[in-house]
Amino acid sequence: MGTSRFFWRIFLTHVALIVLCTVGLSLTVVRGYRQMIEERFQSEVKTIADVLTDNSRTVLLNQTELHPSDEFFRIAAARDHQHHLFNADRKLIASSVNEPERDQILISNAYDQLNDQQSSIEITINNRTRGPYELLLRELRYDGKLIGYLQIEASREEIHSQLQNLASMTWAIVFIVSCVGVALSMIVVSRITRPVEELTRASQAIASGQWSQKVPVNTKDELGSLAVAFNEMSREMVSYIEELQNQGQQLRANSERLATVLGGMVEGVIAVDSAERILFANKAAFKMIEFEGQRVVGRPYWEVLRNTDVQSVVREVLSGQFQRKREIVLPRSQNRIAFIASRLPGEPCPGVVLVLHDVTELRRLEQVRSEFVSNVGHELKTPLAAIQACTETLLDGAMEDPQHGHHFLAQITEHGDRLHKLIIDLMELAKIESEEDAFHLENIDIGIPIQEAIDEHYPVAHGKQIALISNSTIEELLVKADHDGIRTIINNLLDNALNYTPKGGEIKIGWRAEEG
Repeated sequence: MGTSRFFWRIFLTHVALIVLCTVGLSLTVVRGYRQMIEERFQSEVKTIADVLTDNSRTVLLNQTELHPSDEFFRIAAARDHQHHLFNADRKLIASSVNEPERDQILISNAYDQLNDQQSSIEITINNRTRGPYELLLRELRYDGKLIGYLQIEASREEIHSQLQNLASMTWAIVFIVSCVGVALSMIVVSRITRPVEELTRASQAIASGQWSQKVPVNTKDELGSLAVAFNEMSREMVSYIEELQNQGQQLRANSERLATVLGGMVEGVIAVDSAERILFANKAAFKMIEFEGQRVVGRPYWEVLRNTDVQSVVREVLSGQFQRKREIVLPRSQNRIAFIASRLPGEPCPGVVLVLHDVTELRRLEQVRSEFVSNVGHELKTPLAAIQACTETLLDGAMEDPQHGHHFLAQITEHGDRLHKLIIDLMELAKIESEEDAFHLENIDIGIPIQEAIDEHYPVAHGKQIALISNSTIEELLVKADHDGIRTIINNLLDNALNYTPKGGEIKIGWRAEEG
């Protein structure tokens, strides 16, 4: 409370109002009471003057002397007054004191102010010896003729004492009331500001991260309602923050999972915002675009992908197109990259996602396939043309000639075998490309498929006068392999060997087991 500026602002304002109101009210009361005393004093002096006027007029008319028991002297002695009676020539006729003190100048001025319109005058005189006193000067007339003057000098010491006592009492009351008011104001202001200070401390604690805060509810007024509302708000805020934290954790987990998934993808993924700046790029994209080691996040994508096709596609999608596809060739590596640009959901468009596919190997395989198909077509065309030619020759009459007929039939058989081998190879290739189990692995004696391949090629070798020699010394060698696959491999090897071995040569085939 002592350090609260809010408390001191309200408290000092209350103190100032209390002091101002107390002092103002006290001054008003003192002024009214003083006026009342003055009026009563002046009324008393005039009453005395009225009482002494008739007696003094009689003394002047009869030219008699006043007796000490007369009211002229009794009232003066009782009231601490000085009464003086003068004739028309301002000669002293009677006085309540033996040696009257005269303030000649002031009294003379007062006499000079008497005239036909003003027959009585009253002034206050401050005398150093006697103190302040009230001077009442009245003309005495009889049948309109001035016969004398009545002069009353009433001491103001009693009034002055009363006024001093009133002032002292008033300031004492002001001090007491102010102290009581200050104390009450401190209590009231403290009760008003304490909930505000507690709310302030709780708000500061919330601002520093201490979310769960509660302030006491001590009253049922507006401040109490404010405290109740603050506590309810604090509970709701804690619940909302916990929910946000849970959602943040879920988002972070989802983001980590997404980053893991995107990082493990073989496709490159690049996210671009509406300002054409890169938001994200996975490892595959770094590898494809060849910007490893560079900081690309936050940079404009056209600084990284310097390709007009990419730029035009991204801008088309940003301008409203849902999806665009394109294929580019990287200048340095000559790799072919196919990419799909897709619009992110939202209006206006928040960005674009680029999914990159390295199709270099795919395009190479397509080229190989094309060349293979062309070669296979050529390989199929040659034996077919030979078979067709031999068949036409036989139909033209060569069948009647046993020697030539047998030769043409042998040619047809040879080219038929060649076509059969090509078809078998194509079927094996189709089987491999269909991703079926191309091989049936089992424990076999590897000498069996090898010997079958030798026996199959023996007639061809004999026709070419080439010797096929099997020189393996192992009776049985068990391996885990596919029987037909081994036989196909040996057939291919023997085909090549027979094609490139000269007449009269020999082909040796052997197999053995090696450690390691």
